[in-house]
Amino acid sequence: MKSSSLQFRVIPKAELDDDIDSATSFTSVCINTAIYLPYLVSECSKAGVSFKRAIFNHICDAVTAHHSGQKAHVVINCTGLSAAKIGGVEDGTVTPARGQIVLVRNDPGAMYTISGCDDGEDEVVYVMMRATGGGTILGGSYQKGNWESQPDPNLAMRIMRRAVKLCPQLTLGAGVEGLDIIRHGVGLRPLRAAGARVEKEKINGIWVIHNYGHGGYGYQSSYGCSQEVVKLADNILDEKARDKVSGRSYSLEPSTLRSPVAMDFSNIFRLVNLLVGAVMILGGISQFIPHLTIGNTITGIYVILFGLAIGGLELLPQVPPYLPRYASFLFSFLGRGFFYVFVGSIIIEGNKLRLIAGLVVAIIGVAYCALEFAPQIEPPSNMRDADAGWGAEQV
Repeated sequence: MKSSSLQFRVIPKAELDDDIDSATSFTSVCINTAIYLPYLVSECSKAGVSFKRAIFNHICDAVTAHHSGQKAHVVINCTGLSAAKIGGVEDGTVTPARGQIVLVRNDPGAMYTISGCDDGEDEVVYVMMRATGGGTILGGSYQKGNWESQPDPNLAMRIMRRAVKLCPQLTLGAGVEGLDIIRHGVGLRPLRAAGARVEKEKINGIWVIHNYGHGGYGYQSSYGCSQEVVKLADNILDEKARDKVSGRSYSLEPSTLRSPVAMDFSNIFRLVNLLVGAVMILGGISQFIPHLTIGNTITGIYVILFGLAIGGLELLPQVPPYLPRYASFLFSFLGRGFFYVFVGSIIIEGNKLRLIAGLVVAIIGVAYCALEFAPQIEPPSNMRDADAGWGAEQV
């Protein structure tokens, strides 16, 4: 490694703090996941991959989701934490390893990581600078069996203190108070007791290739594990081809062929949301009729702005990346439903026009809330895309 282009070197003891035993320096990389994941989707799409969303209770249900309409020859199981619960797999050794980070705008000048810290075995220290203006990640934790998805303020403070101590250049000597925080994030790594599972298995007569349980090294091992999956798939397909030549045939059990594939009504939802936006605008205008008061004026302006925002979201070619961050309630059935009910209740008081407008918005809001509990109905595509982008940033 010393002779490679990574500029590897052992840092002399004289250059280290007293509480650090040894250290090395080398050239490395840091992936900006908010850019990298959409890039992978784009590359797959160019290669002819078809993306679908569906809900499966059993791993073998996926055999009917092939884009050709035919049954798939092989199912690749990359379900992560869901491998602990999905039927046919139910791997009880899969558990979350909770990671918490703080994303800041500060420039550390270099990237740092330490093996272990004084705050416990499940806490770690690293400072990673993302490419293309993605900010700097301060970490972190590796809390096995912890399902908590919300940031812990006390842990966040420990993370920031450790990072500033390790890399004073982050704040140029200003301490934790000098950190320019963008947000706090939590990710649940799919940890497996025996390590990643990459192997083939026949379940209910269907070949399944497992590829899950990578814990905190999913990105690093993704290409190698994927190449192994391709080898396993080729072996299965070669075996099927030989069996076909020799006259043997396979049948799939009827119980595995029922797949509650989710239905996508994005265009219908878009029209409904445009209608709601228009009704909100009319409801806002109705606040000025027949008498103009300060209260009605303020309410009317707010409702008109809400209507313009709702309608504008449906007309934009792409949801602005900051919207899911600051108005996440608009990108789920339940959140949008409650918002519509709230606005409808504001409009509804007064003359008939307000009553009609308020009822229309509120009733649609109630319907949206109900759709949250109908898993076979897909959220609108712009809601899904925004949610996916924000989820990638969170992790």
